[in-house]
Amino acid sequence: MPRISTSLIRKAARIRPGLHLLLPECRTLEQAKLEYKWLTEELPSKKSIRWACFQRYKHVPLQYILRSQPFGALDIICKPGVLIPRWETEEWVMDIIRALNNSALSSRTIPLHICDTFTGTGCIALALSHGIPHSTFTAIDVSRKAIKLVKENMLKNNVSGGKLIEQNILSSKVCDEYPSHIDILTGNPPYIRMRDFNRDVTTSVKLFEPRLALVGELECYRNLVDHWLPKTDSFFYEIGDINQFSYVENRIKEDSNLSRSWSIGLKYDSNGKARVVYGFNTTPKGRMLLQIFAPFGTIRHLATALSKHKANSK
Repeated sequence: MPRISTSLIRKAARIRPGLHLLLPECRTLEQAKLEYKWLTEELPSKKSIRWACFQRYKHVPLQYILRSQPFGALDIICKPGVLIPRWETEEWVMDIIRALNNSALSSRTIPLHICDTFTGTGCIALALSHGIPHSTFTAIDVSRKAIKLVKENMLKNNVSGGKLIEQNILSSKVCDEYPSHIDILTGNPPYIRMRDFNRDVTTSVKLFEPRLALVGELECYRNLVDHWLPKTDSFFYEIGDINQFSYVENRIKEDSNLSRSWSIGLKYDSNGKARVVYGFNTTPKGRMLLQIFAPFGTIRHLATALSKHKANSK
């Protein structure tokens, strides 16, 4: 990463007191100005703004300083030790809400049970519960800090009726003892490989966000296929690259029972990066969701039970 020039630092210091302190994280003067504007809108005094600028100079994430991050219609409380919600996650969660609310389901009182794994702040579970009528949710995380923060976010955003579970999602016990069938399973698991974490992740993230919620290989997707598919009609899991999608797709296609009963899709984000692996079972509700989410992404494998049915009906 190129060093920031002395002339740029001086220029920033002349524009606003403390603006130059934002450059190490923001990298450009334009981004620093935008972030400074956010600070002045959110913080009550010049002293607190100056303090915030010094915190940013130390690479503290902006959301931990302001203690919140917008996520759809919600304002999510953010605290150190719990992963900050990203725009990439917000994008696909809002697409789920729009798809369901634009479907025939929006005018029917069909309850949907949502289970959100690796819930963190609870942003996915709470946004879906808030945006989808007649839905209930369960949010699961191994972190006590995360579960406590979900409770705070439920209160702040007036979301009720959810169940919280503090357990390791990778333990088969969590799935085996799950009390009900799931309509929509969601998750933003740790998916950054360690070598990519060391090479590509920003200093701010490395120093302050929980590595437990960031670094992972394929274990979370293996857990999805091995334990959770029999429990749900559909799933939406965030991914970091196409290889993680291919792993899930191949595991399902190579198993005759799973290949027969599961359709698998891939969604790219607005930056053109592979972002979500998702799937639908051939249960009646799973088939209905497959139709509802036709525009969500691209179905890469159609359940063989459905493809044979289509072939026979021609």
